[in-house]
Amino acid sequence: GKTNEFTFESLVPLTAYSIQLSLLDEAGNESPLSAPLEIQTGDDTPPVWPLDSELEATNVTESSMTLTWPKAIDSDSIAEYVVSQDGTQIDSFGAEKTSTEISGLSPWVDYAFEVVAVDPSGLESIGLMRTVKTADNTPPSWSEQFLEFTTDTNAVTLNWSAASDSGALAGYRVYRDNLFAGQTDALTQTLLVQNVPSEVALNWRVEAFDEAGNETIDGPEGEVTLTDVKGPVWPPSAEVKL
Repeated sequence: GKTNEFTFESLVPLTAYSIQLSLLDEAGNESPLSAPLEIQTGDDTPPVWPLDSELEATNVTESSMTLTWPKAIDSDSIAEYVVSQDGTQIDSFGAEKTSTEISGLSPWVDYAFEVVAVDPSGLESIGLMRTVKTADNTPPSWSEQFLEFTTDTNAVTLNWSAASDSGALAGYRVYRDNLFAGQTDALTQTLLVQNVPSEVALNWRVEAFDEAGNETIDGPEGEVTLTDVKGPVWPPSAEVKL
């Protein structure tokens, strides 16, 4: 038989409706209402974030931080917020919670966080994302210390033990009588210092520093005196006159 259709518009998502039909002839006579058809609308619109929304990170320490996000908007409601760290879900919260503390982190590491809003139909918003580097307030440390010297004419070569760091070791700085004399990268534990005066006792000290700018204050140190092994010489034009 003939099929008749009618399209309902402007319905509210996730709402129950009762629909009944009647027949009307050309004389205006109308039949009794049909049995009701109970339906519930679906939801095909995901949540959205307010304009210029950002995922914020505050109270950043070596091992923790606080993440905060705004409330998302949905045509129905927000069911939960899902928080991920480096691509892995770590927690979820009800619609009223818009912040969480992240713990168990390591110093001076970049972490990528994302927060997604989910509605009761399981539709997800785009993610609010932020990459945050944890703090590093701890200087490197020395498990053992030694400082060795190799001397030459007006030059000293220093060799020292390695330091370690909870974050990222950046290098070593060498001081002569508390004045900066040179530095190396994290993989180099030797330094040649030239133009060193002879017959003077000089104190040498090595300190390690990390990428966050923390520097040790208790590095290996030692004292060395260069011996003047060259005797005096006459200028090329010198002569003895009687």
